[in-house]
Amino acid sequence: MQHSHRSTEIRTIGSVVLPPGGMKSLHLGMYELAMPEPELTLDLKPNQSDAIGAHVVRLDKGDHYELVYHFQSYSDAPVRVTVENAEQ
Repeated sequence: MQHSHRSTEIRTIGSVVLPPGGMKSLHLGMYELAMPEPELTLDLKPNQSDAIGAHVVRLDKGDHYELVYHFQSYSDAPVRVTVENAEQ
């Protein structure tokens, strides 16, 4: 991922396109145990928040943990979900 000086690109952690009625996972990265979980926001295009199920899972791995976001679409159209860090 390229970094730039535009805050929207720096804050983006990753994105997935959910097919109609489909499920996908997005690995958000590894964090040290002492680090608090980041505050995350979701950006949906098109905005169909009532048609998307989302759940974050924390997987402890020794002295680190991994965050994984699971998504399920109840929409009849593809939806792009972008995960962003809410902290500035």
